[in-house]
Amino acid sequence: MQFSQVTKVHHHPKIVPLNNNIVSEKIIDIAIYSEIKSQLDLVGIKLNPTLTKLIESSSVQQVKNAISIVKETLLTGTKIRSKVGLFRKALESDWMPSQLDEEREVNQLEATFSEWYKLAKASGLVIASQKTEEGIIVYETNGQAISFENMLERGWTLDYLQLQNQR
Repeated sequence: MQFSQVTKVHHHPKIVPLNNNIVSEKIIDIAIYSEIKSQLDLVGIKLNPTLTKLIESSSVQQVKNAISIVKETLLTGTKIRSKVGLFRKALESDWMPSQLDEEREVNQLEATFSEWYKLAKASGLVIASQKTEEGIIVYETNGQAISFENMLERGWTLDYLQLQNQR
């Protein structure tokens, strides 16, 4: 009698093959869920079972759009009876935000810079500014160019300049 050599396969329940598409999709789903959850937390929306089911039945883009609608509404200062209600309605109705998150961030940065620049110029900190592909550059009174970000890192924040201006 001849026995064929059999390779013994060790199965370990904690080892999951990464080439399995189902596992990869679950990892991606967890990452997306985590991102969505943190965005909802940022705008003050707590998940409940009904809202979770609605999110699971929607596309990722629809959920992101609904979150953006809530962010836009909060930024405009419009009174909202319920952030959860607004989010739910935006998600169910597939509303589109008027601005993408990136556009909103750029507009917010430009508005902040505009206010900062007026105060910095009035206090004699800067004499000019320039928008470049790398970001905003300001010119100090000695003519030296420095990035707006570096000025903030040095402590010349909008809050600081506002406090200085109030004195």
